[in-house]
Amino acid sequence: MKRNSKKIAAIAIFSLAVFALAQSANAETTASTTSPAGKHLPARIQKLKTNIDARRDERNTRLEERRASSTEAREARHDEIKKLRRDIFEIRRNTVVKELNNRLDDLTSLQTRALARLSKMKTAGRDVGAAEVLFATANDKLNQAKLDVAAFSAQIASATPSAPASSTDEVDLTHPRQAANTASQSIKSAREALKKAIVALAKASGKHEGEEGRDATSTATSTSN
Repeated sequence: MKRNSKKIAAIAIFSLAVFALAQSANAETTASTTSPAGKHLPARIQKLKTNIDARRDERNTRLEERRASSTEAREARHDEIKKLRRDIFEIRRNTVVKELNNRLDDLTSLQTRALARLSKMKTAGRDVGAAEVLFATANDKLNQAKLDVAAFSAQIASATPSAPASSTDEVDLTHPRQAANTASQSIKSAREALKKAIVALAKASGKHEGEEGRDATSTATSTSN
């Protein structure tokens, strides 16, 4: 009977010891999760995330600023290229206009001398009717040539409507080139008409083309050079 009592007492003591150890372990676990360090863990994570987001936003802002700066620089270069091409066009146009006007001046001077000759021959009773008709035609063509040269002189380099913003070929010279060709062809046409009139005048004067007529036509031909 005493032995059984001792066994029961030993078992009870052992059970109490196990229960005490379990309670102690549970208390330690609870303390670790409710410690100040554990309480502030979510706040630290949030702060770290906030810092990461701030750095990312700052980086994105710098990238956007670089892109904007690059775009502005590219547009500035395009504007400079367009201005340069327009300046080059202005110089070339003025040079061509000067050459065309020189040719017109030569033809006008030749026409003046030829008409003075025609007037003298008409006063002298020569038949200059055919030459007069040709001189009238030449005069019309010469006036048209003057108008075409003036039209070309007024041409400006324009922007190409269909050109993309990133293109460097924004200057359209199609119309100025067409105007220059028209003016040049008009001068050639006036020269040929004046040449025919001078030849007719030479024949009316009784001279062969190898004399006065050839001199006049060679002068007219020289205006095309």
